[in-house]
Amino acid sequence: MSRRCRDRGRAPAPSCTKKFSAVSKEGIHPSHAMPLPWIMAQRRTFNTGNRQRSQRMRKNMTLWERRLWFEFLSTYPVRFRRQRLIGNYIVDFYCAKAELVIELDGGGHFRYDVREQDNDRTHILEARGLHILRFANNDVDRNFEGVCAVIDTLVQQRIRSRKG
Repeated sequence: MSRRCRDRGRAPAPSCTKKFSAVSKEGIHPSHAMPLPWIMAQRRTFNTGNRQRSQRMRKNMTLWERRLWFEFLSTYPVRFRRQRLIGNYIVDFYCAKAELVIELDGGGHFRYDVREQDNDRTHILEARGLHILRFANNDVDRNFEGVCAVIDTLVQQRIRSRKG
């Protein structure tokens, strides 16, 4: 009997008296109607191999990512996350409530081969129901208020459309 059950003065639940080592094919123990929590935790929606890379990218953001994050997105009323893992990709900024991804593209993204990879990535993320918004680093430099206005407008539209 576990200490928790003993302290409360009631009969132990089956999980307190048994340790399960095997799970049926469906991932459900025969005595439970629902999947075990640790089985559910194994179902990830992102590539776990990219976790350390995304953490490193959060610490080493580009100047344009820093500016957009610290001067606008970090204090925006709707929560944004930076360097978020989605599937096999790490997106620059992600807003779950608006299902919006913001990507800042440097000079390397204008090469033909990289542009093709970006298009493939965009199609895969859009298939998940996300809207992708891309800005060049020059846009953040030269028209920061305009970039912020576009983001704000799109976030408000997407939130309204999800409610309605």
